[in-house]
Amino acid sequence: MLPRAEGVQVLHGFETAADARTYLSGELFTRDVTGTLSPPLEAAPDARVHDTI
Repeated sequence: MLPRAEGVQVLHGFETAADARTYLSGELFTRDVTGTLSPPLEAAPDARVHDTI
């Protein structure tokens, strides 16, 4: 987790971009992560998936 003035950045590593998208649409992320952070959130999280080689 990287706290910054403009927000918090959380980095995760996944085997594939599809795995990352599955995580972002799953209950763990939507309920636990977003739900836990929702009180200080002013908008929906800006989730991005970056694929590297």
